[in-house]
Amino acid sequence: MPLTPRSESQGSETPGSESGSAAAGTNPDQPTSPSPLSAPIAPPLAMPLAAKRGHSRLWDMIFAILTLEIGLFLLIYPWMDSWNLNHFPAQLRNYIHNYNPFGFSLEDLWDDPFFRGAVSGLGLVNLWICVREVVRLVRPSH
Repeated sequence: MPLTPRSESQGSETPGSESGSAAAGTNPDQPTSPSPLSAPIAPPLAMPLAAKRGHSRLWDMIFAILTLEIGLFLLIYPWMDSWNLNHFPAQLRNYIHNYNPFGFSLEDLWDDPFFRGAVSGLGLVNLWICVREVVRLVRPSH
């Protein structure tokens, strides 16, 4: 015997009706669970504020130390004698031997004081970042 929908005046709905839980294809005898879209979203577990501040402060100090080391290295190393005793110019010469539109060797560029100054300038930028980070860490936050 086919199920026919009841009218609204007759009361509850049957599985064949087009509204409510029956339209969604669920059995009215079973309890319905809320859809994932209508379920309330629980707030994420929050870290205590002091732990967040300490965690962030630790990473900021590590970042400041790292930028200090990189900055000092880039500032000083290009002017040392060991700057010329490396394998980069020789290795790069092997890769770009056939294509050199500038007419000078890579060793000439490597030994050029302007190139060394540019590398030292990058070191100064890193040192500036370090100083700004340390000032931010030392200054009390409001």
